[in-house]
Amino acid sequence: MMHGLWSCPSCGRTSANRNQSHTCRPLGDLSAHFTGKDEAVRETFDGILEVVRDLGPVEVLPEKPASPSTPA
Repeated sequence: MMHGLWSCPSCGRTSANRNQSHTCRPLGDLSAHFTGKDEAVRETFDGILEVVRDLGPVEVLPEKPASPSTPA
């Protein structure tokens, strides 16, 4: 967990903004997001993440977006 961030009292998820909109669902597996995708997609993601991490702390939260019929 990164320091200085707001934590949701219900699920403990952190955010840079107090009361940030989010869903209190368990996070998924990052690798699952890339299942069935071309290897270049994951390589691109990892490359971008490396550049972003050079800029400062970052936390990747692998979650499936809520569908319109699924309440967030």
